[in-house]
Amino acid sequence: MEEEVPKYDDESSVDSSDSFSISSQGESEKLEESSNEYENTEIAHDRDENGGDDSDTAVISGQERALEKTMEKWQSFLPKLGSNYIHLDEANPCLYIGLKQGQEVVVSGCFELKILKGGITYNNVHYSASNDRISIWHPLSASISPFCGSFYAGWDEKVFLDQRVKSALDINELECVLKISNWAKNIEKLGHLAPTYDNLWVPSDYLLDGVNASDAASFALICSKTVRNLSSVRTMTLTAEWLKIIGELQLYHKTCQQDMRIMTVGGKSSGKSTFSRLLLQNFLHGDRKSTDSILYLDLDQGQPEFSDPDCVSLCKLSNELALGCHFGQGSAVKLAECYVGSPSPQDFPAKYLDMADFLIDELEKEVFMGTSLLNLPGWIKGYGIQIVNHLISKFKPTHIIFLESPSSRAVSATELRIPDSFHSLQREHYTTSLHHVTGFLGHSHDSPPERFQASHLRTARLLYLFHKSQIFNHRPEYDFKPLITQPPLQISFGSAAGVRAFHFTQEGLNLHADDIVDSLEGCMVGIFVAEGDFKADLIGNFPVLKSFAKLRFVSLGLIHSISSKDAYVNIYIPFTKREMLLKQKNSNWVLQRAKTSTPIHELYPAQCSKVFNSFGEVPFVSSKKGRGLEHIWKVRRNILRRGHQ
Repeated sequence: MEEEVPKYDDESSVDSSDSFSISSQGESEKLEESSNEYENTEIAHDRDENGGDDSDTAVISGQERALEKTMEKWQSFLPKLGSNYIHLDEANPCLYIGLKQGQEVVVSGCFELKILKGGITYNNVHYSASNDRISIWHPLSASISPFCGSFYAGWDEKVFLDQRVKSALDINELECVLKISNWAKNIEKLGHLAPTYDNLWVPSDYLLDGVNASDAASFALICSKTVRNLSSVRTMTLTAEWLKIIGELQLYHKTCQQDMRIMTVGGKSSGKSTFSRLLLQNFLHGDRKSTDSILYLDLDQGQPEFSDPDCVSLCKLSNELALGCHFGQGSAVKLAECYVGSPSPQDFPAKYLDMADFLIDELEKEVFMGTSLLNLPGWIKGYGIQIVNHLISKFKPTHIIFLESPSSRAVSATELRIPDSFHSLQREHYTTSLHHVTGFLGHSHDSPPERFQASHLRTARLLYLFHKSQIFNHRPEYDFKPLITQPPLQISFGSAAGVRAFHFTQEGLNLHADDIVDSLEGCMVGIFVAEGDFKADLIGNFPVLKSFAKLRFVSLGLIHSISSKDAYVNIYIPFTKREMLLKQKNSNWVLQRAKTSTPIHELYPAQCSKVFNSFGEVPFVSSKKGRGLEHIWKVRRNILRRGHQ
């Protein structure tokens, strides 16, 4: 019998008992008792249709009670002030939530989680009360996993509750207590710069005890009482098939005496990134006392986990892993990073392949005896499957996880090429274990349309990169003041110092000096250091790179303007990378123009009238309308039609 597909559930989805696997029969019985006890309570509806308070308490009828049993368990959690949650007036917005055994709760947003009593199960990983801080990123653009109340795993239970919390909550009735507080300062204010992201972290209709989406908290407790329209929230269900393969890989990770190499392959939207996140969490948090590291080959430049946008990288990860979808803002040690210059390997396939080979070579230099993961983009058709087969032979995986979809099953059977055996510095001879796993096949027919598309998420990654103002005690802070309202860095170009050359990735360009200015102003560029010999030809005052030995990627940049007469570039660089670049100011810098798109919000902010009220004209925007077919070339290709062949 075919396993169910991992999916995001809406309000009328499957029974809540499928949401998590229960670790023991005893825990399952406790869960059922707690669920029955909770279902028998009377539920007060505190909101009328206008969102206000209703003083009349309504008792759920038998028909309504039957309907509630079909809801997801997390939807039936009802916050009751002073009973299972409290707000404390602290400098950092803070929410304390109490859960009974087996009770589930969903929290969206970017927040820090501390378990003060008992424990929780989260993505099939058990966490017990401790002083540890866990950073969690739950945007509403992705599926959200619930926290399931559980016990303290240990002989002597430890409790980390202060007297204020003990006196405010009914502690004896609660199995666990969670503390939720802001993690990344001002991250929820991205909507001030780009209104598209107004409710990326907190639903617009969120209301809990007078705290709403306009307040400073970057998180929200999600349930039927706090959010009127739950269709905007999608939760993730881990199927038995996914739990089984993750458990098998985790056991191999713990017991293997040699290196372990996992490669995740699948088509678009098959769940590769989600599966990789689950593996990282289970490997690094399955044993909280472990100090092991994991090497992560991030080769999906369109949806990178730890790389800069349109980049691929090799990173080292520790147990201080950020959980959830963190838009590349999670902490990682980058061992090497390459700028591809496009969100898809289809734009520069040869360049992408060279960079992937380089990163795998860097991995081999580590002679790493632990676990390494490789995540690929969803291009597995045509030349894409040739790239996959090349990387299989180069990476030499011990395990391949092929996430199947109707369009990829035939590819797996006929075109995936896995050598009979491999050998490496760590192993003499071994064979690859191939696992066919059902991937995520899409939403059900009654699921609401997705508000955030792939292009929105790519832009969000760029905006978070450029507006991260500082990192204090591992906590990022953001300032979403439009870049165009801030002074850029001014860097000279030429043969003497500063920018030594400009590089254009498109071949066959017959550039004029004026073309160079037009093609760079208001555009994203890669900032490189030229190592070894390089050659540049002058076009007007501009040195254009013709050949080079090696370019080392340093950062992305946004060019504000260029003065060809005075030979300088005004450029914006991410705040957190400025110091690093200034330390290398005497290096041979190269600016590379590829295909990375500039966020329109930086050039034309939402509050445009306030930003440009002192300007006669708005920069980068023209009000002149061109003639009908001006600058439009129509080319008819001499291609034989099917009937003429």
